Amino acid sequence: MTFKIGIIGAGAVGCFVGGYLLKSNPDVFFLGRARLGEKIKASGLTVTSLENHSIHHEAKKINWVESPAELPVLDLVIITTKSHDTLSAINEIKSKITKETVILSLQNGLSNAKVLKAALPANKIVSGMVLCNIIQIDKGSHFKQTSSGHVYLSENVAGIEGLQAEVVENILEIQYGKLIKNLNNAINALSNVPLIEQLRNKKERQLLSKVIKEALFVLDKNSIKIKNSSPLPIGAFPFILNLPDAIYNIVAKAELKIDPQARLSMWQDLELKRKTEIEFLNGEITTLAKSSGISAYWNEKIVNLIKLAESGQLELARSKYQDLLNDN
Repeated sequence: MTFKIGIIGAGAVGCFVGGYLLKSNPDVFFLGRARLGEKIKASGLTVTSLENHSIHHEAKKINWVESPAELPVLDLVIITTKSHDTLSAINEIKSKITKETVILSLQNGLSNAKVLKAALPANKIVSGMVLCNIIQIDKGSHFKQTSSGHVYLSENVAGIEGLQAEVVENILEIQYGKLIKNLNNAINALSNVPLIEQLRNKKERQLLSKVIKEALFVLDKNSIKIKNSSPLPIGAFPFILNLPDAIYNIVAKAELKIDPQARLSMWQDLELKRKTEIEFLNGEITTLAKSSGISAYWNEKIVNLIKLAESGQLELARSKYQDLLNDN
C-alpha cells in the first residue's frame, strides 16, 4: 500500500523537504508553479545540506503537477505556501483530502494552524517550522540549505521518515523564536545584498538590533515565551548585533554559518514583484504592539518600506531604507 504525500506550494522549502522525503517514498507529489516545474522536469531535483551533502533525483522520478486536479487522494498534505495563501491553497485541494488525511503546515507565521483547522475541522492539523534558510541555486532545480537549523513539529507525523524532524512540546515557542529571526527577512530584502554581507555591516546590524529589541519588548509585555534553536540566546541578539565587527564575527560564528550566496525569501519576492509575508512577520509585532498600547516604531518603519516596495516602488523603498540606515 502506498502512502501519498502532497507538497502544496512547492518552492524552495517545499522542494527541499520533498527531496528528502523522496529518499524513502516515491509517492511525493509537488504542486507548484510551471516555471519551476519545467526546470525540474528537465534536470531533476537536487537538495544539498549545509555540510554540502547532496541528493539528486532524476526527472522521471519527480511527480510535479501544476493543477490540484492532477493530484491523487492524499494521505499527508504538507503546506509550504506563503501564509496569506493558506486558505486558498487548502480550498483548492479539498477534493484530494479525506478525513484521515493529515495536514502539516511548514510555513512562517503563527496563525496557519488555526486557519487550517477552521477549514478542515475533522482533520488532524500539525504545526511545523523549518528553522534554516533554503535557497534556489542559479534559479534552477537545486535547493541548498545555507544556514544552521532543523525541522520542528508539534507532534509525530507518519510517512516522513526521510526527513529529520524533532518533535517539541510547545511549537508556539519555536514559532515565536523563528518570528524573531525572520524580522531580518525584510531588512535583507531592502538591503539588496547577500545575507552574510548584510550581517557584517555594522549599520545594518544596529538597525536589526533595534527591530529585534523592540519585538522582544512587545512579546515580553504580552507574556509570550520564546524558544531559540541556535547556540545564542535570543535575548542577547540586540547586544551581540551591536558589537564591533571583529568581536561580532567571533561571538556570532555559529550564526554566521551562511552560504555566501544566501539571501532571504522576501528579497526574491520583491525581485519577482510578488506579495510578501510582511504582515505575518514584522506586521505581527506591530499588530500586537497596537493591541497592547505599545509603540513598535522600528518594526512599523520596516513594514511601511516593504509595503512601498510592494506597491511598485522598490527602488524608492531601498533608497529610503538607506536613509534610515544613515539616520540610525
